[in-house]
Amino acid sequence: MRIELSDDELLLLDGKLDDKRQLDIEAAKERIAMRQAIPGLSPALAGFVANVVRAAENEGELCFERKSLRHCAVCDKSAGYQTYPRNGRHHRKGDKNFDKPLTFQGVDIARRFISIQGHANLGCCNACWEVVKPHLAEKLAGVRAAIPEAITGVAPRFKRYTNQECVKCGWKGHEGQMGMLPALMGGLYSGKCPQCEASNVLFGPTLIKTAPGFVVVEIEATKKQA
Repeated sequence: MRIELSDDELLLLDGKLDDKRQLDIEAAKERIAMRQAIPGLSPALAGFVANVVRAAENEGELCFERKSLRHCAVCDKSAGYQTYPRNGRHHRKGDKNFDKPLTFQGVDIARRFISIQGHANLGCCNACWEVVKPHLAEKLAGVRAAIPEAITGVAPRFKRYTNQECVKCGWKGHEGQMGMLPALMGGLYSGKCPQCEASNVLFGPTLIKTAPGFVVVEIEATKKQA
């Protein structure tokens, strides 16, 4: 059995659980603080703003994707299901057809390895988005992360790069420091070690491997270096 606790209930457990659960409590603290910082928003909307800011800080980036959703995790709106237009062997006219879920338009602003159709990793319906967007732009202004203009209204200030390591010479750095190679279908990709010229080529061995972590680089600083 799974028991869902509100943020205020989680706060009562502060310092009493293991490190993993404490992370949930810290997130609850941030949502409660955001409710106080933006009193004009509902707790759910303020909590969403806090979750987005936390994701930007922890992951170094946000994305922006228009997406068809079956449910909004912020306002709890559900799209429901189509109904049968006529009587059938196992249903009556007007019954819900659970094989044909309906959707409404929303946004998803967090990139994950797993994406489920009809669900946002971190998102909401369009109605909620229009309410929180100006508050997000304000709260994300000082966050060092790669954030699309569609969220903040201004061009991105930072770019996120994954860490890399060359197994041939031992170089350690990030993807933005690597040399560019021509891609098979046109364009370029980061694939050359800046120290020993080892390259990741199609069907060849992986000489530069992704290492844990990432860095966030100011775009203007990158331009000056170039």
